[in-house]
Amino acid sequence: MVGADGLRSTVREACFGATVRPRYAGIVAWRGVARFNPPSYGETWGAGQVFGITPQEPGATNWYAAVATPEGHRETLDELRARFAGWHDPITRLLAEADEEAVLRHEIYDLSPRLKSLIAGNVALVGDAAHAMTPSLGQGACQALLDAAALTMCLESAGDVGSALRAYDARRRRPAQRVVAMSRQMTRLAGHHREGPPQHPHAPAARLTRLHRWPGEGGEQYGDVRREQDDRRGRGGPGRWWCGGFLPGHMCAVEDGGVPCTGRRRPPCDIRHVSHAETAPSTSRVRGG
Repeated sequence: MVGADGLRSTVREACFGATVRPRYAGIVAWRGVARFNPPSYGETWGAGQVFGITPQEPGATNWYAAVATPEGHRETLDELRARFAGWHDPITRLLAEADEEAVLRHEIYDLSPRLKSLIAGNVALVGDAAHAMTPSLGQGACQALLDAAALTMCLESAGDVGSALRAYDARRRRPAQRVVAMSRQMTRLAGHHREGPPQHPHAPAARLTRLHRWPGEGGEQYGDVRREQDDRRGRGGPGRWWCGGFLPGHMCAVEDGGVPCTGRRRPPCDIRHVSHAETAPSTSRVRGG
């Protein structure tokens, strides 16, 4: 039997016990579609909130907002607009044209503690039932597809179901749980774990984001470097920089002054010169607020 019944999995609770349960991540995700194409796309970070814009098709644009919100507190679309009032175009236009009936709103949860195994007897868990995660890396559905592919291959190649399920668990549990941890770390990096009332609508963003681009396998790879501007955010105060490369396994925290990063995929960063050791990435700046 395959348990693919999501975050609040009945199969997981019945076959694996109730120890592993959904844990609120401290954020609410809003998503909608606008009927126009803005001049640019990207993601803007502010104090406890993020706004992203991605292309869909000619004449249509996806947008999403992730905002720190106490569990159970339901905001209206007008309150969301107030959170982002004064932010750069086209954010305010996207929200102004949004229809509350068409906008999706979801509280975000992951699972805690992590499962010790994805199998129990002849039962296997896949997707959110096995490793629900925050959307900060956009990996939830991707990991579910990898689970399904791995389980299929193991069942086709193993001599019996028991051996196939053990191979599936060995192949998928730790990689998927690493992505859960990385996604949780990115959510915390954005400040979303800090619940509280909405920011003043005209409060400046807490971070200055520099988006970096450098050549990589299969095309250009992207990363970013952020400087903490508000020591009240609890990230070490002015002077600390965070480098969150979007390469697999690459996440580092460095201090102003060029302390080597801990990323495993790239050489050390030199934050003072805003460069990566092997390349000289182009740089643009985005300020939210």
